[in-house]
Amino acid sequence: MRITTIAVISLVILGTSLLGAMAVAEITGNQDPDTQETQLSEQERTHLKGMQFTIGDIRYQVYGANTRQEIGERISGTLMGEKPKGKFLVTNIAVKNQGNKIITVRESSLKLKINQTTYNPDSKATTHMKKGLTYRQIKPGKTKQINVAYDVPESATTDTMTLQIKPTKIYPKTRPHYVNLSGIK
Repeated sequence: MRITTIAVISLVILGTSLLGAMAVAEITGNQDPDTQETQLSEQERTHLKGMQFTIGDIRYQVYGANTRQEIGERISGTLMGEKPKGKFLVTNIAVKNQGNKIITVRESSLKLKINQTTYNPDSKATTHMKKGLTYRQIKPGKTKQINVAYDVPESATTDTMTLQIKPTKIYPKTRPHYVNLSGIK
């Protein structure tokens, strides 16, 4: 009987401690950023150009985008760069590391959606741009301005143009965030 009483008291104390710890975590917001991200609705993960938003320890701000018929330099009339099959859409993004460890940002985490079609970054064109992103490490507290090029059909409409940002492997449970780029000419 004495062992049973001690066991019941121990369980009550353990249960109370766990409930208290959970309440403190909820009150102070001490949740894993990955867990917080999975709780956001798609509407909460959709942003407008110019808005800052954070995924884990990474703050993003998409300034916008523009179109180009070629990327690179012309030297003596010869293009040292790339021409698109359709047109290039170049996104301009600021990425800040708000954490305390070096992060790696890859162009593969950024996809362009126009209507129901998804476009991957054009690595060749991106490497010919100033601040072009293919793979970049960012130190804690630092911000990098990056550009990413996409080869899209000349006829692609921008009415439903969206940049999809899927964070790095640091936050594997996070769902993508979206930035509305509509209105780009």
